[in-house]
Amino acid sequence: MRNALFLISILLCSVCEVSAQGYNNPVISGFHPDPSVCKAGDDYYLVNSSFQYFPGVPLFHSKDLVHWEQIGNCLTRPSQLNLADANSGSGIFAPTIRYNDGIFYMITPEQGMMAVAQIDTVDSLEALTEKTGIPMNELTGVPFTVERTEYVSYWDNLAEVQYFGSTDNLCYRKSPGTEDNSGDYNVYAQEETLEISGNAVTLKGGNGAYSLAIWTDGSYAYSISVTNPLSEDAFRTLIEENV
Repeated sequence: MRNALFLISILLCSVCEVSAQGYNNPVISGFHPDPSVCKAGDDYYLVNSSFQYFPGVPLFHSKDLVHWEQIGNCLTRPSQLNLADANSGSGIFAPTIRYNDGIFYMITPEQGMMAVAQIDTVDSLEALTEKTGIPMNELTGVPFTVERTEYVSYWDNLAEVQYFGSTDNLCYRKSPGTEDNSGDYNVYAQEETLEISGNAVTLKGGNGAYSLAIWTDGSYAYSISVTNPLSEDAFRTLIEENV
């Protein structure tokens, strides 16, 4: 009994100490084991194990090591990660993320193999087009005030432009081929396919609002994902203005 009371007092003291610091552990809640962190400029990036789950290796961003936002996944296409025979405890584990000379590297063992993801952040849309060979354009009509824009190349064959607002984020991706490049494999309650600018565009969301749009023109695959869902009309207008 005395030992139990002693342990409880230690736990209460720990909670009080953490609360006084203004945050609670874990700073990233849920199933996010084996974190690896690197710093690039004033920003921190974190990856963690995803095991048999797809998409693989969640990628987080922070300015202060306390408040984290997931900005994507490192392995987002089945061609990059075959988990057909994976079971509990297998797949992707113990990833490491490092940054050097403008390039992010993610290295992890994958079912006995070593998977390497090359993520390259560049400073302009022109540099992104040159890096990937994919003709890119800035999106017009982004439905919030853009405070920051990031340009990212994955394996030199997927171009991504991220638009950040105070509480909003829009991710625009383009890659050769027709395979879904969104990296979003959530099951949504609502799915609609519309013809927009001559392309069959699939919208995914729920309750009449959508978080994801995916389509292809036969040569390239496209996706737009948003943190705050948009109406069908808002997505239609956004795509019509930019395709």
